[in-house]
Amino acid sequence: VLCDLLSLRNAVVKGQFVWNMKTHLYIRSPNDKPLTKFISKRRLQSILDSVAPPFQDRVVQEVLLMILEPIFESRFSPKSHAFRPGRNAHTVIRTIRSNFAGYLWFLRGDISEIFDNEDTNVLMGCVENAVKDKKVLGLIKLGLRGPVINRLQNGSESKGGFGKKRKKKKASTKKKILNENEPKPD
Repeated sequence: VLCDLLSLRNAVVKGQFVWNMKTHLYIRSPNDKPLTKFISKRRLQSILDSVAPPFQDRVVQEVLLMILEPIFESRFSPKSHAFRPGRNAHTVIRTIRSNFAGYLWFLRGDISEIFDNEDTNVLMGCVENAVKDKKVLGLIKLGLRGPVINRLQNGSESKGGFGKKRKKKKASTKKKILNENEPKPD
């Protein structure tokens, strides 16, 4: 595992790391089963088509967070609570109850798609004001320009395993009858 982490680090430092690269993994998730034999075409296609990013992307994202969080944390408003260390939904509720006792309204919004059509150069310009390291900026720029899949194919949002458990329905598949000269599918 240490050799894998070092190879991932070297790839990032040398500029060889590519986001969402599922065919060339530097490090595998500890939950993944080790591959001891070749995988089938169907299994490979399911890996390539999967929505989840590779484990190595999450490792690099976490390292970027550890680098950038101290830089940007001091710039945030003390009233913001989203994705901040030591703050969560309970601290927001506590703040609302203590500071906004007489109000009976609230605003709810979804800004998850705010950067979908945004020029990445504008965002990178803001990041460049605080971060001066060219390798970190290049890594962030590659991550922003890469394909981001945060919705399922049918347009519904992925819940990430939270919420109600739903029973999976088996899709009825029509069995194909092969001709005499037709080869069997893989």
